[in-house]
Amino acid sequence: HLSRFQKTERLLTSEVAHRHLTVCIRDHPEGRDVLNCGRCYKCAAFLAQAEAAGVINDFRATFDVDAYLAHRSHAFLRFLRHSIGDRRLNYDLELLHRLMERGANVPAWIRPFRPLIRHLANRGRPALFEQAPG
Repeated sequence: HLSRFQKTERLLTSEVAHRHLTVCIRDHPEGRDVLNCGRCYKCAAFLAQAEAAGVINDFRATFDVDAYLAHRSHAFLRFLRHSIGDRRLNYDLELLHRLMERGANVPAWIRPFRPLIRHLANRGRPALFEQAPG
C-alpha cells in the first residue's frame, strides 16, 4: 500500500534499478543509448525525485539525464499544472509537495505556489501525504 512516491524512494538506492529500470512511455528510437528518454512525464517525475535525493547521476545508464536537465523547467511546469491546474493528479501533487517540503531545488517561479500546494496536499488526505520512512 505504498504511493508511487514511496515506491520510487525505494528504487533510488537499488543497484538493479540503476542498471535496468524502465519507466518511459516513449518508444525507444535508434540512436538512443538509454532505455528512458528523461523527458516524458514518468521519466521526469522519477528523475526529479532522484535529483532531490542526490542520486540522479546513478541513473545515467538507464535515463537520458541530460535531456531531463535541459527540460527541467518544463517538467516542473507540468507537475504544477497537474497539481493545481485543470489536470489534477494525486501523484504530481504528492511529488511536488514532498519535493518542496524536503527543500529540493525547485525553479524559483514555482515557490510562490508553495502555500497552495501544501494546502491541497494536506486537505482531507493526511494519510496519503505522510512522510515516507527513512
